[in-house]
Amino acid sequence: MILFGGATGDTGKYSITGEVFSCDLILRRWRRFTPSGVGPSSRAAHCTVAIENNTKLVIFGGAVGGINNIGMNRKQNK
Repeated sequence: MILFGGATGDTGKYSITGEVFSCDLILRRWRRFTPSGVGPSSRAAHCTVAIENNTKLVIFGGAVGGINNIGMNRKQNK
């Protein structure tokens, strides 16, 4: 499972993040994933889906200044 972005903080003091984490569902462990290259802008309240055998993430919309955009990033196995 891959988790991208989101909001952290207390009510009224949110910080939007572009962090990426992966979760091993068998071992029940999270690890921070550091993609290479230029990634999408930080965002929250968006939709993300993995495609092409989980090698690409498609990210749409979210709280990034009131715009709806779409981005695709290739997941590198390391």
